Amino acid sequence: MLENWNNAIVTDISLAMYVEPNTGKTIHSDRPFYGFVINASTTETTFHFSDGTVLHTHPNELYYLPKNSSYVVEKIVSGGCWAINFDLLENVFEKPFSLKFRNHEAILKTFKDAVTAWEEQKSMDKAIIRRCVYDIIEKTDREIRHTYIPSKKQLLIRPAVDFINQNFTNNALSVNQMAKLCGITDAYFRRIFMDTYSLSPKEYIINLRIGYAKQLLKTQEFSVTEVALMCGYYEPSHFSREFKKRLGLSPNEYSKSLGSE
Repeated sequence: MLENWNNAIVTDISLAMYVEPNTGKTIHSDRPFYGFVINASTTETTFHFSDGTVLHTHPNELYYLPKNSSYVVEKIVSGGCWAINFDLLENVFEKPFSLKFRNHEAILKTFKDAVTAWEEQKSMDKAIIRRCVYDIIEKTDREIRHTYIPSKKQLLIRPAVDFINQNFTNNALSVNQMAKLCGITDAYFRRIFMDTYSLSPKEYIINLRIGYAKQLLKTQEFSVTEVALMCGYYEPSHFSREFKKRLGLSPNEYSKSLGSE
């Protein structure tokens, strides 16, 4: 857990950017800022720190670079990354670490939001990026805490998770129904589910539906209305809103983009 970060106050943002493949320095001495970075899907890098620490980062993985650290970057597989450099009111003493997120898209979106704010250079851009840094800290802490959840708790909600995975297109699914399958209260079920998946049961179900919708749209065999019904949405407009919220494209736009590939 990130106990050292509990009272962290972000005072400055140095940059928030997408680092293109094969760019950036390979040798860093006395790093002036703290840094959170997330690799692209083709990036694999090893960092050799002056204190002997070796950090190997994998594709789609988040990692942390401490302020005042010195290191050499070794590219194992070339690719880009998203980076945020920032400063804190008081020093945080945390060793470098890397972390694979179960919900990779959510943490990547936070990085991209920060980069967009930095590029737009509006008056409130740094305030937006500060919020993104706090969000990254919170999500990272939750992800790390997940590894400490007793397996018996994960097993406790397993009947509901299995049921959801098999019936996620059923519009009648409810938390109360899932909690009863596990023999626990609604509130306890929600808490264990959130700790385990970093998502609410509702968001977990929606992600399954949107993933299934993408598969159906790729076949080019069904209309958007048909896909909506097949994914458990009685109202196509509701389906379209949920789809665009997560992919940035409407189902129609997504379907058309497939035709241009």
